[in-house]
Amino acid sequence: MSENNPNARKITQQALGELNPDALFMDGLDSAIVGWGGQFTNPPVVIYNEDDIIEHLTETEGMSWEEAWEHYSFNIQGAWVGENTPVIIRNVNDWVDFEWEDGVDMAVKPK
Repeated sequence: MSENNPNARKITQQALGELNPDALFMDGLDSAIVGWGGQFTNPPVVIYNEDDIIEHLTETEGMSWEEAWEHYSFNIQGAWVGENTPVIIRNVNDWVDFEWEDGVDMAVKPK
């Protein structure tokens, strides 16, 4: 898990208090908050890191990696609750290795 600020939720809530007080947070996943962001014409929303979510599910919730991925895929990543739904990112800095597959360099997670 990346070194996240233990006050990430409080800081994000304060920042979004004026920008988008309706921004939604994911229950129990404060350790995966990386900040907030938005797109043109859309209100800013909370941003989470996918790897930190999976790590929380495995280390804190006691799920195996496969259970965590399935739970994440269906219940977290697949959730849409309107324009204030948080964004989940995959950090490009975690994808540093390349493998040759079918004539194409494929970015892969480090082993």
